[in-house]
Amino acid sequence: SALRVQAAAFVDDIDALVGAIEVHMSHWTALQHLLQLAVLALAVTGGAVLLLTGYRFVLEPVSQLKRAIERLQSGDFSARVSSNSSDEFGTLAAGFNELAEQLQSMYRNLEAKVSEKTSELQEKGERLQALYDMSTLIASATTLEDLAAGFTRRIAQVARADAVALRWS
Repeated sequence: SALRVQAAAFVDDIDALVGAIEVHMSHWTALQHLLQLAVLALAVTGGAVLLLTGYRFVLEPVSQLKRAIERLQSGDFSARVSSNSSDEFGTLAAGFNELAEQLQSMYRNLEAKVSEKTSELQEKGERLQALYDMSTLIASATTLEDLAAGFTRRIAQVARADAVALRWS
């Protein structure tokens, strides 16, 4: 019976020890769950920040460049891309802007050359028309007065003058 009392006391001590270990472990388990939740929240936040950063620093510059290319393709040579960074996208934007500036300059020069050539052709056409008209006048004039009147009229038109005087000597 003394052995029985000692065994019961020993079992009670073991039960108390196991209970204390369970309480201690439940605190650590709760702390572990809290840390897991914090790591999960950090991972979700990190993913959101990564997506936002990817959009802001990759997708948005590419989208701006795409819109500027579309404007350039539609004939708007004033299209430019804002370059706020010194990374690859900044270099790409600066290169695009330089290319657009060169295209705009070339297009302006081309327009000026076309205008100049058009004026030259128009002037040459007017001269040819005047030469043709003079030839027709000379061939069809029957008197010297008709020839002089037609000549002064054509000279006034070609020279865009208000009046022409012809002297006979």
